[in-house]
Amino acid sequence: HSLTLEELQKVWIYIKEVAENGMLIKQTTYGKTVHYVRKTEIPIFQAMQTYMIVMVYTGMRCSEVWSLKWGDIDLEHGFISTGIDTKAQRDDAVALRTVLWDWLIQKNRTRGEDIYLVGNGEGGPFYKSADYISQQFGRVFKRLGIHKKPTHGFRFTLATTMKGNKIDIQMQQKVMRHRDVKTLEGYQDPFYIEQTRRELDKLPDVLA
Repeated sequence: HSLTLEELQKVWIYIKEVAENGMLIKQTTYGKTVHYVRKTEIPIFQAMQTYMIVMVYTGMRCSEVWSLKWGDIDLEHGFISTGIDTKAQRDDAVALRTVLWDWLIQKNRTRGEDIYLVGNGEGGPFYKSADYISQQFGRVFKRLGIHKKPTHGFRFTLATTMKGNKIDIQMQQKVMRHRDVKTLEGYQDPFYIEQTRRELDKLPDVLA
């Protein structure tokens, strides 16, 4: 099910806070409660920030974002190549919404030697499996009292937001990359990328 705008922003604000400052821990010992900040969670939540912003703004699946490499991202023209062949014998490409495009350009400047969009600093992905991403978001959802399916809920939310903002149905199908739609051709054509970006930029900036 889709997340409401309030739920989406609640998740984003929490993840951003922990990514920047660490996790606030409440501990009670012998009837005395103390609060302290645990910094070890910072790199985990920095990774979650990246996973979330890409999933929310592109509708990409968790497994796709987990395996995404910098070489798959065209920062010059603003699209992601998923490596999935279409009937037109071209890679299936995802147009980057401008706010995400700018965010990735900034992240690229500080990525160091990482090959993956979210890397472990040693040439591999941050997590060994995409399942760990879903589990981590599941913990956050539970902590925030959100009873919806993590990660895939971001994809549902984009689809619902496009429908609510009356984005053309064929454009919706292109963005979501449904494999049974005959019009899914020419994803790397510059006109398609720009046309899709213009439509996506009409949507509200849900993570602002």
